Amino acid sequence: MDNRIDAAQREGKNLKIGWTGGIYDLDYWTIVKGSPNKDAAMKFIAYTACAANNAGPSEFIPYGPTNKNSTPNAAMVNDLSVTNADENSAYFDDTYLAEKFDEIDAAWQAWKAS
Repeated sequence: MDNRIDAAQREGKNLKIGWTGGIYDLDYWTIVKGSPNKDAAMKFIAYTACAANNAGPSEFIPYGPTNKNSTPNAAMVNDLSVTNADENSAYFDDTYLAEKFDEIDAAWQAWKAS
C-alpha cells in the first residue's frame, strides 16, 4: 500500500489500492566513485539494511523490509505490495535490460522521434 493511501485512510477516507497488474522492480543504494563521504555512506547503508532496522518503517507505514531476515509489523503485512504479488504482477528483469539496452534504447528513441 502506498503511504499516501495509508495516510488518507487514517484520516477516514475510503480509499483502497488496487494491486492487479503491479510492476515490481528494485532500488539500489549506490556510492559515487571517489565520494569524500564513502565511509559514512557505507555505514548508512549497513544501518538501513540490517535486519533490526530494515523492518522499522513498517511500524509506521506499510513499507515492507527488503532484508529477508527482517520481520515487518504484523499489522501491516496484508497491505504490503509483496504480499499482494500474484500471476498478474510484472517483474523487471535487470539482466535482460542490461543485455538488450542498445536495442531497447534505439526503439525508445525511434518512438520519441515519431
